[in-house]
Amino acid sequence: MLWHSQFVTASLLLLGVNWGPQRRTADGVAWSQAIWHHWPHTAIGLIWGTAIWRLDHSVFWWFAPVVAGMVLSIPLSVLTSRASLGEKARRLGLFVAPEDTEPPPELASLRARMAALEESGQSAPRPADSGLADAVLDPYVNAIHVSLLREKQQNPAYAQALVNLGVGRPEVRSLCEKLLAEGPDSLQPTEKVLILSDAEVLPWLHRQAWLRPSGTLARWWQEQIRQYAP
Repeated sequence: MLWHSQFVTASLLLLGVNWGPQRRTADGVAWSQAIWHHWPHTAIGLIWGTAIWRLDHSVFWWFAPVVAGMVLSIPLSVLTSRASLGEKARRLGLFVAPEDTEPPPELASLRARMAALEESGQSAPRPADSGLADAVLDPYVNAIHVSLLREKQQNPAYAQALVNLGVGRPEVRSLCEKLLAEGPDSLQPTEKVLILSDAEVLPWLHRQAWLRPSGTLARWWQEQIRQYAP
């Protein structure tokens, strides 16, 4: 509460507000650092709590949770930053989300399938261009991939990067025709990236791969479609 109040006040006074980079591998907050940053919060809590106690004892207990957070800000900052304490709390079932104790069916199914793959020894790296086959042939993967691309297009920075890559140019459709007729080996890696970055041609490519007669498709596509077909 006090940190956010400080940032809001600084913004209103046209002062700079800086957010430092996260240190995800840091081993918690040192006591000296916590004291340096939180001693004003502790002082405010002590002064405020003392004033309320002197004014009205009954009102003090209503404010006790907020005052306690300020007064105990230093040890709270240190102890809640310790990974060892977090692991102990997790083992005891404290501070966990429902998904941690009762994972949804999707995650349970994914973990079971991954474990089965490891046991069967099929967890080796996938063949080259298998991701391209998924993005084109799998309707679910194709839809998710296209939706993510269209979301990126809403960001001016990403949209400009896609334009610089060549997305939207007529030659992209020609590359798709070559991909269908000759297979991915006929394209350069940059050309494959260009196709996979175009949200307009990917749905068309998905339909063409499934609707065209097998004789008009490269042998590579025929093999991939046999793996996807029921």
